[in-house]
This record gives sequence, structure tokens and C-alpha cells, in this order.
Amino acid sequence: KKGLDAAIKARDIFVKTNKLYFYPHSLIDIGSAYLDLNDFDNAKINLFKSYNLFKRKEKEDGNKQYTLIRKVIGDYYFKIKDYKKAAKYYSETIRISKKTRNLTRKSSVLYKLGQLHTNQNRYALAESYYLDALKLFKKLYRKNYTKEAYHELAYNYYLQKKYKKAFETYKKYHDIEREIFNEKRSMQIADIETKYETEKKDKEISSLKKINALQIREKILVKKQQRYLIYAVVSTALLLLIFM
Repeated sequence: KKGLDAAIKARDIFVKTNKLYFYPHSLIDIGSAYLDLNDFDNAKINLFKSYNLFKRKEKEDGNKQYTLIRKVIGDYYFKIKDYKKAAKYYSETIRISKKTRNLTRKSSVLYKLGQLHTNQNRYALAESYYLDALKLFKKLYRKNYTKEAYHELAYNYYLQKKYKKAFETYKKYHDIEREIFNEKRSMQIADIETKYETEKKDKEISSLKKINALQIREKILVKKQQRYLIYAVVSTALLLLIFM
């Protein structure tokens, strides 16, 4: 709900400030937020409104084509289980991604196509998409996506009764999951150590400031005492000179 509210607020700001270039993008965010909430009617309204605006921009821009809107519309059809239309938009996304060399978008869609064909019991075809997605995830160092792809692929092998491959692939999933966990833990420990060292230094600086303040006070006091002593000696000397 917060994501939806933020997306609607952003859209209203773009309209109010006449930043219409961002308006179709804000509709994608709104449509995606509705999709997460399973509000499919409002998701469809906003996504296709965005799609039509992008299609108009594509005519104006010439060769430029936009992949994100097609991918999200694919996600919409995937979620309502209209796999034929989902495959259509995913295929368009991959075709454009090849031209634009958008490997990140391409890898995500290959993964979704793997899920799509698994849901339709096309396990061999799904396997090929998962393997292609994995190659790109590794190339792009997308560890979390690599982990999820291994998990889906292991399940795919299980459904195909390729139990040895299922076990080996699940082991890879487990290994990378542990690797990600260890990396997160190391980062958390490093963050705690940094905070501890910062607090320690702050306390040391505070202590030094207090010590310096005391030392300055002592120096001022000593100077005052020296001044009084000089005055006393001078005064005594003058009195002696007067009475001699």
C-alpha cells in the first residue's frame, strides 16, 4: 500500500510540474503496485495506459523501443494465468533486449519464461530457459537471482524425474544461499565494528577535549598565580626602596 501511495504521489507531481516524460514510467510503478496487491483491474488500466503512451513515443522516437512496460505487462498476464499473452509480451521484451543489449532485462524475462513453461508442464522447454537465464545471472553477478534460478531448475529436474541433476542443482542452490548469507553476515559484522570504532573514537575525542579543557584551566590558573607573585615581589621591592 505504501508503494502504491508513493507511486500515485509521484505521478501527480510529474503532472503538476509538467514533467510528462516521467508520466508513463509512473504509470508502470502504479500498475506494478496494484499487481502486487492482486488488484488486476487497476493494474491493467494503468499498465495499458502506459503502454499506449510508450507506443506513441516509439513512433516519435523512430527506432527506440521500451522493454520494461512489455515485461511488466507480461508479468500481469502471467499472474492472471493467461500464459499465451504473457509469452507474447515476454518474447517482445527479449527481442528488443537483444537489439539494445539490455542483458539485465533479458535475464529476468528468460527466468519468467522458465516459470511460465513449468506451469504448463513443458519441463524440457522450461529447463532451456532456466539455463539461459542462469548464464546471464552469473555473467551479471546477480547472486540472488542465480540462487532462485538454481532452486527453480532443481525443481524442474525433479518434475522430469532427473533426480541426480535435481540433487546436484539443489546443492548449487544451497551453496550459493550459504555464500550470500555469509556475505551478509560479514557486512553486518563490519558495520557493527565500524559503529563500535566510531563510538570509541568519539568517546576518546570527548575525553581528550575534557583533558585539554582542564589543562587550559590549570595553565590559566598558573599564569594568574605567577602574575600575583610578580606583583607581590615588585611591590615588596618598591616598599624597601622607599623606606631605605
